[in-house]
Amino acid sequence: MNKDAITKEFTELIEDNQGIIFKVSAMYCNDFVCREDLVQEILLQLWRSFPSFDKTRKYSTWMYRIALNTAISQWRKDKTRKEDSTDKLPVNVTDDRNNNSFVIFAIHHIFFNQGLHLFFLKSTEQSHN
Repeated sequence: MNKDAITKEFTELIEDNQGIIFKVSAMYCNDFVCREDLVQEILLQLWRSFPSFDKTRKYSTWMYRIALNTAISQWRKDKTRKEDSTDKLPVNVTDDRNNNSFVIFAIHHIFFNQGLHLFFLKSTEQSHN
């Protein structure tokens, strides 16, 4: 499979399952900047792991596991950097449209759709040269 086909397949899978990324990032980050960073880190880990994805398995389950492991690793790194941190693990997030977390989720959704292709352009150049 050539680079364009791999990138296209990956992009389609991400777009179809992007809610997983936002749900996990919202559970592990309380503020927008943290969530933004975590979304980028999850995307990077998914891209790095994509060649080893077993296509006989369900993509959403594999994606959730990588997103969750990335979030936990990031949370642990942040926790060790801020020993006196009052952060709690994880924040409960619902899909209630009256909940403030839904507004933040929607903002991330818009950001994701606009920034996704730029991320792939940069990561494709770096990862597949």
